[in-house]
Amino acid sequence: MTTILGSRKLVLGGVLSAALMLGAGAAGAAVLYAQQPLDGGISYYATPTIGQQLADDFTLSSTSDIEQISWGGGYDNNFDAGDDSFRLRLYGDVSGQGSVLHEFTSVVPLRTTTSLTDSVSLAIYSYSHSLPTAVRMGAGAYFLFVENLGSSDWIWLTSATGNNSAAFRTVDGTDWMSFADDLAMEMRGTVVTSPVPEPGTLALLGLAGIGGLLARRRHR
Repeated sequence: MTTILGSRKLVLGGVLSAALMLGAGAAGAAVLYAQQPLDGGISYYATPTIGQQLADDFTLSSTSDIEQISWGGGYDNNFDAGDDSFRLRLYGDVSGQGSVLHEFTSVVPLRTTTSLTDSVSLAIYSYSHSLPTAVRMGAGAYFLFVENLGSSDWIWLTSATGNNSAAFRTVDGTDWMSFADDLAMEMRGTVVTSPVPEPGTLALLGLAGIGGLLARRRHR
């Protein structure tokens, strides 16, 4: 039986939700979805060095262009080998092996020091990656996958918000399994709105309507 692996064994009490935003945010980008980092929360391994992958769900209320992805985490034993290289994926679902919609590899994000620690006092950082091209996604539920391909034992911090449901597995090619927790992440971008017709377009539509009405009267 496969067990979800974290940097600690027991849940500690007295943790508080962090008011810290995960990323500074791309210029003009709005927060589309956020699960803020939990100061003192659990951290779970998300690295091939341990043999564990993680994904957590997020929801878009409207069709949106995702421009920036942020997340929170750190390094087991506070050992950072300095060779961060992340792989990010956006899944449509995680049934079976899941369906990958978009993948970003060899990502070296902007990393920011925070005052947060996890449940075993490991330092937590904020990571942020601006997508080279915005990704348009419709309203609905999706999953964010974050994996550190570097040589450090990287850990993904939990969040106090969400639906208390995430997913894990060992490696690509194996099925996803659910576990009860949420992971710190944030999506930023632009909500796509339907364009408002120009006044000239509205006038033409009005004339077309009048013309159709007159044509029906002549026909009668």
